[in-house]
Amino acid sequence: MKWQNIFPFVNIGVSNKKNRFGGDFMEKKNKKKKRTWILITAGMVLACIVAAGSISSHFGGFGTGPCADTTEFAQYAEQVEDLKIPEKTKIVALGEASHGNAEFQQLKLSVFQNLVENAGIRAFALEGDYGGCEYVNRYIHGGEGTAEQAAAAIGFAIYRTDEMSDLISYMRKYNETAKDADEKVVFQLINTEQNKSFLEQVPHREFQDLSIIYKLVVNADTESIQSIKVTNSLAERLGMNEEQLFKYAAENTRRILPPRIRNMNDVMKEMFLSDGMPEEIAEMMIREVPPEQTLWIISNNRGIDGAVSMLYENELHELAENLESDLYILPSSVHEVLAVSTELTEPEELAQMVAEVNMQKVALEERLSNQVYHYDKDLRKLTLATDTPNKRLDGIVAEPQLVYDAKEKAR
Repeated sequence: MKWQNIFPFVNIGVSNKKNRFGGDFMEKKNKKKKRTWILITAGMVLACIVAAGSISSHFGGFGTGPCADTTEFAQYAEQVEDLKIPEKTKIVALGEASHGNAEFQQLKLSVFQNLVENAGIRAFALEGDYGGCEYVNRYIHGGEGTAEQAAAAIGFAIYRTDEMSDLISYMRKYNETAKDADEKVVFQLINTEQNKSFLEQVPHREFQDLSIIYKLVVNADTESIQSIKVTNSLAERLGMNEEQLFKYAAENTRRILPPRIRNMNDVMKEMFLSDGMPEEIAEMMIREVPPEQTLWIISNNRGIDGAVSMLYENELHELAENLESDLYILPSSVHEVLAVSTELTEPEELAQMVAEVNMQKVALEERLSNQVYHYDKDLRKLTLATDTPNKRLDGIVAEPQLVYDAKEKAR
């Protein structure tokens, strides 16, 4: 084999004739190449600028023009909790448009949680070395180490992220719920009308216009509580029916999330003091209000999903006895409810106030109800005090059904 066949350029520009084709020729050729590459590079840069400008102009420019209409994309979007997996589906592939994007990884975790808790998915596979994946598998089943160490063991740098650690942590915590689940299940209250499709997927029982669902507490500290919702598939895996879940939750909720009732004035004073206001000024800011004329906040010791405390009749009865009157209960959010003496005002006025605050101040996912409840201290019973026509929590007013005369309808 001849070398020139492999490197055909070896003999170019090489001559024993001094500088005939040597230095000057080669230098000119290199300059020509440089000019060519400069022109090519400049052309590519210009093309990129033109392309970027075209794309930018379509989506509203670099912050200088009108933005793209997001409703154009909304028709292709879907809430994660609304995703439906066809029956008999065995494998669900999760892709991503780019590596290293935190938002894609966060969305992947949300989708994976939905698949696990609502579609019965129980395995997660990804591209990685066998030893690293085995390390992760041991960790999520109670092995030693941390989620960060498990993520780093997979081998690829793209997995050494907080988002991958969060996904691994979720799998470990989910597996831990299978242990002593009867000691971890607690109540949660949600609105029935607003969650009809979701309620088909979870064990529940109705309570007035609300529904009691169940959660498993994975971790609880002084500042937060981590939990997962008990779906039909999870309840089946745990071997619990709805009656058993209710029994366990009635005991656990009071123990894990004990109810707490506080005077609104005391809460406001604490807020003022925590903001650095001198105590004497804080006391001046809050005028003395007789207990029977003030609002009472009913929640739990963590202030998270505390509206379930209205299920504890003993606490309601004790408050009503102290005020020497029945109570109106205002569902201010899923985290707490407010109680007031029935002697102060009419329930319809309170319901209007609740609806207005819901629409203006409370996030949709934290709204509980537009109704007001009545606690009868003699009967020791909680019932609905109002029946507002619009029971939706998303601000969409239900249109009244049209009533046609029989003759008009016949036409």
